[in-house]
Amino acid sequence: MAKVIAIKCKGSRMAPLSSLEIVQGDLKELSKKNYEKLRQRIEEKGFDAPLFVWQNKILDGTQRFRVLGQMLKEGWELPGGMVPICDIDAVDLQEAKDRLLGYISQYGKLTTEGLHDFMADMDLSALDSLDLPDFDLEAFEGSDMKGWDEEESNRQTEELRPYKKVHVLLSFPPDVLAEIEEHLSRIVDHPQVEYEQGQN
Repeated sequence: MAKVIAIKCKGSRMAPLSSLEIVQGDLKELSKKNYEKLRQRIEEKGFDAPLFVWQNKILDGTQRFRVLGQMLKEGWELPGGMVPICDIDAVDLQEAKDRLLGYISQYGKLTTEGLHDFMADMDLSALDSLDLPDFDLEAFEGSDMKGWDEEESNRQTEELRPYKKVHVLLSFPPDVLAEIEEHLSRIVDHPQVEYEQGQN
C-alpha cells in the first residue's frame, strides 16, 4: 500500500500538481542535505504551506514542488493529485517575478533568545528538518533551552566600580596616520596610557 502525503494547509484553491510549472529556474539550489531535510519534514509533518502561483507558474514553493514530484515518482500518493495554492495578482510575468524576489527576501532575522522563547514549549526534534539561514542550529540544539530562564534568574549582578580613565576613539585614513605618527608615538609612550590599534 502506497504512502499518502498528508495535506496540512489550505490555499485559495486546489490545483493538480501536474498543471504547475517552475519559473525561477536555478535561482535557488537545493543541496542533497536540504532536500533530505525538506523531504523528512513533508513525510513527518505533511505538506503544510501552499504554493504561491501566478497563472499556474510557481512563485514560491519550487523546492516543495520538486520534492513532491520525486516522492510521487517513488510511489507516494498525493490525494487527488492536488495541492493547495494561493493565486497572486500580477499584470504580467515581470511583475510576478518581482513579487517572487519579495517573497524570498528575508527582512527579519532570527535571534537566539527569540528562538528560545518561541520554542520554549515545543519538541526540539522539530529542528532536525529545518534550514534557517544565518543561524547556528547546532549551537542552539546544544544549548539548554529548559534552563534558559533559570540561568537568567540565577545570574548574579557584579558590583560595578567607577572607571577612572577616559576612553578616546580616533579614526582617520592611513595617509593622515603617517602625518601624525610622531605625535601619536609620544602619547602612546606615556606610562598611564593604554593603546590599542585596529583596522576596518
